[in-house]
Amino acid sequence: MRKLSFLIPVLLSVLLFSCKNNEPTENAAQNDTEEMYLYNKQDTLAAIDFALDTSNCVQYSLDYSKENNERYFASLYCDVKGNVLRMEELIISPEQLYQKNKFYYDNKRIFATVCEYQEKEDTSLIFIEELNFYNVKGDVEKSFRKVTRDNAKEEANFILSEKNKKLSNERIFRAVNNEGEFELTFQGIIKTDNLDYLLIGSPEKDGYTTALQIEANTPFIKDIYVNERRYINRKIGVNFERQSMSNFSYQVFVAGKWLD
Repeated sequence: MRKLSFLIPVLLSVLLFSCKNNEPTENAAQNDTEEMYLYNKQDTLAAIDFALDTSNCVQYSLDYSKENNERYFASLYCDVKGNVLRMEELIISPEQLYQKNKFYYDNKRIFATVCEYQEKEDTSLIFIEELNFYNVKGDVEKSFRKVTRDNAKEEANFILSEKNKKLSNERIFRAVNNEGEFELTFQGIIKTDNLDYLLIGSPEKDGYTTALQIEANTPFIKDIYVNERRYINRKIGVNFERQSMSNFSYQVFVAGKWLD
């Protein structure tokens, strides 16, 4: 499958003694209300995911990594009209713990965020999922959370939580547009027995870099082979394809130009 990348955004009160007998009923009613709220919101999330499954419209960032094994990858998913309905970012820590943040949009406004991440607890892993749902003003309306341990016999249920941390999608835009810490400079050609790769990214030691497989010996690539050392650290823009084969994804260089 070939994907072409392109640039494209309880209330607490003092209860009277006579009212205490009503607490179980009131709590049950509140729980039912929360469960119905969550059910309806998750139903909308499922509808958005279904619309994206049938649109086949996606924009990827480059797959960035650092020398310490940290990784960052972002993607935008849109409907058949080109409206972005979901943004995602995948962050892999140097310890190889993952965090995936999803931003859902409905009627061109933020609808929900989903944060899935791992934490270590002694020798086991904890899997945490946090949901934030937003009102029409863009403020967090309700938050839910569930924590599942890797040795648990069954998955935990979501419970109403304190407001989870509000996520930001700014890093996603920087990654997709190759800005800030994701600005691209030429860093050399990686040569192997069978394939060559264009190495681009930050010139800093702890910066992000990424490699694109070279399949076509275009005039731009030919010039780089001849002048490789002279072009080191020069700002570069690229078009690329993200290809998949046997459940493995990789990036292929399509075209490039110098930006300075």
